[in-house]
Amino acid sequence: MAILKEPPVEAPQPEPGQLPTQSARREVPPEPMRAPPKRRRPLLWLAAFAVIVLGGALFLILGGDDDSTTPRSQSVNAPSGMPMTGGSGTSQSASSTVQVQLGEMYVKPSASTVPAGRVKFVARNVGSVEHELMIERMPIRLDAPGMPTEDAAMGMIDEMGSMDRGEMTLRLTPGKYELFCNVPGHYAAGQRTTLTVTR
Repeated sequence: MAILKEPPVEAPQPEPGQLPTQSARREVPPEPMRAPPKRRRPLLWLAAFAVIVLGGALFLILGGDDDSTTPRSQSVNAPSGMPMTGGSGTSQSASSTVQVQLGEMYVKPSASTVPAGRVKFVARNVGSVEHELMIERMPIRLDAPGMPTEDAAMGMIDEMGSMDRGEMTLRLTPGKYELFCNVPGHYAAGQRTTLTVTR
């Protein structure tokens, strides 16, 4: 007995311009979702930031000026063209040392008269607010009443916090000099005194 096989039924092809029927559409399985690629830029920025912060911290720890005996600031010009030197310099010429206390609102040097030559000033802020020590030959220059011209100072130890200490050495010629604090308002409040340099 012969078995008849039915020919395969082909899906009807749509005519040009027609959309395929529902039965003719093939179900296409959706593509599996992929995880977005990992971003590495935020990690690079974070690493760069950490390197900068650590580098700054090491600079402050290793290169910072923690020695309170080191002068915070020294002027680069001295009278008669003579160079100034720090407290660690040595010289065969005799030098005087003046201890200066600064507080609210006074300047108290250990001497009011010194001989001409090298004079080392060792300043300590014994007050509770920030002070500076500046020296200028009298009469001093003022920007306004009670406001000394900072650029006219021969030397300066600046930004001394409470109990901070600083040093500067100047070569002074005979005459009268004023020692004062130039933190805004301090000179006008009377934080100044006179130093006489003799021959």
